[in-house]
Amino acid sequence: MHNTGWLLIFKFAISFVSGLLTLALFDDNTWYAVLGWSLAAAIINVLIGELILRPSTGNTIVSVADGVLGAISAWVFGALFTWFRTTGATLVALAALIAIIEYFFQPALLKVQTEPQ
Repeated sequence: MHNTGWLLIFKFAISFVSGLLTLALFDDNTWYAVLGWSLAAAIINVLIGELILRPSTGNTIVSVADGVLGAISAWVFGALFTWFRTTGATLVALAALIAIIEYFFQPALLKVQTEPQ
């Protein structure tokens, strides 16, 4: 599979797990609402974080940007759909959780992808 495909799957998994731990647990969103948000957040994070920011910046900046983009996308999702609830504290926790996971696991994923088969 192409590197962008693996990144999209990785970003989706991070978004879904982080969303379940924050958006579902604290704000009582259903798992399929979190699933819908995580699909949108993964696409946004790959397009902006990986394809635009990563070539010109380092892992720390991209990890923080992905966390912030995840929180902003959750806030927008909540503004567009009345059944999707968010609070400020949950958005901060979501951004921090995504950024921390990205910071530690993204370099390992990139290293595995660049090794010859």
